[in-house]
Amino acid sequence: MYKRMLVPLDGSKLAEVVFPYARELSGLLGTEIILLHISNLGKDFQPMSHAYVEHAAEHIKGRETSEWKALLTKPISVNSDLVSGYPPDEILRYAEEKKVDLILMASMDAPAVTAGVSVVWLIKSCVLPLSLFCWCRRPNNLSPADARLKS
Repeated sequence: MYKRMLVPLDGSKLAEVVFPYARELSGLLGTEIILLHISNLGKDFQPMSHAYVEHAAEHIKGRETSEWKALLTKPISVNSDLVSGYPPDEILRYAEEKKVDLILMASMDAPAVTAGVSVVWLIKSCVLPLSLFCWCRRPNNLSPADARLKS
């Protein structure tokens, strides 16, 4: 069904909330995960960006518990890439160029801006499946359980 999944990263913890979902899809369907870091920081920061996406790839691969491995039907495949440019354009260009079947990303509140990308613009422009995980804010004085009861 899905052969290649693109996970855009901006270096934030928010962007990484999709890792468990990407790992599960990859392990169950054999989908290749492509971590894409889009940066405009210049060549001086490329080694740091490269280290970040490599660390993220190892994090995804290394989270396989023995219980979880028993449920997997396929090996987890994670690759990473770096590009520079305007994030919305680069995500769509890269997805088309690499024949991506699914984009998996997170947003703070929908519609919102994540990874420098207008989520609304991306949703309107994307012609392939886009799975958006919304990480909704809650007041600081509420526990997660209280926040669920109030919503």
